[in-house]
Amino acid sequence: MCILGMAFRGIHTALFGGGFDTAWRQHTEPAVFAMTFNMTSPMVLWVHHRGHTWGRCGEMAGAMFLLALVVLVPFWAGAVSSGVVLPLEMVSMLPAMIGVMALRYDEYATHAPVHSRGSNPRLAGG
Repeated sequence: MCILGMAFRGIHTALFGGGFDTAWRQHTEPAVFAMTFNMTSPMVLWVHHRGHTWGRCGEMAGAMFLLALVVLVPFWAGAVSSGVVLPLEMVSMLPAMIGVMALRYDEYATHAPVHSRGSNPRLAGG
């Protein structure tokens, strides 16, 4: 997440000047989706590495991107300022992920086999 965040800051600075504070206050929507991408990508790779299917990874990513839209709605309505949107998103991501895991409690409550151990029947065509 930090590496992708630094890349976003570099791209934003090259295109618009200013630092990250400028990005999320003046270009709130791209900053929200960049933060969502930066937090979702490593999480999806980790969940898949832990033995979950790409479908489960997609559910988790979908929940996180849906959350981005949910936090942007009050911003678009003028109910919250741009300075509140990213912190609100970051604080809400963990409960969003827990919510997705609660829907699949049986799968997430047990130890999923790690791919590198070769014990995942989903990878063996089973």
